[in-house]
Amino acid sequence: VLASAEQAKRAADIISRMRALVQPSSPARREALDPDALVASLRFLRETELARLGIRLSWHNANPGMRPLGDRVALEQILHNLVQNAADALADVAGPRQISLEGRADGDTYLFSVSDTGPGIAADALPRLFAPFYTTRPQGMGLGLALCDTLAGSMDGRIAARNLSPAGACFTVSLPRAAAA
Repeated sequence: VLASAEQAKRAADIISRMRALVQPSSPARREALDPDALVASLRFLRETELARLGIRLSWHNANPGMRPLGDRVALEQILHNLVQNAADALADVAGPRQISLEGRADGDTYLFSVSDTGPGIAADALPRLFAPFYTTRPQGMGLGLALCDTLAGSMDGRIAARNLSPAGACFTVSLPRAAAA
């Protein structure tokens, strides 16, 4: 009962944070962000723990010099969540455990992708992944990807998921691209 009360309180806190994010009074800050610096920060925070789990985290910047426009804190939150989800997906994988991050420009858009070598996403789960309170994990609350979707939207971006062949999943965050310097 105590755990349920604690989960309910945590859910209420997360919902109030999400509500604050989508209020029109607080549009996300938008600045040209350095993808290499963002990922360096992420790697600094996560690489040791991931290595301990046998997971290799790689980064490829396909278009050095190109910058996404967005809110640094919001984008860090999204990337951390996607890397955590990928790590969770790799928990029971035998064989190579890899999380690959890539950044690249595509027209006037900047794309961050987070791919893993896990089992992929069940076909029936794909359309519902970003719905609040939908989860495929026993301990999940179903708010992580909903929050990522809200954060991406607050920066005029979007997030999408797809399965890779022969296995794995890829989440792509699309943001407006800063004009070339």
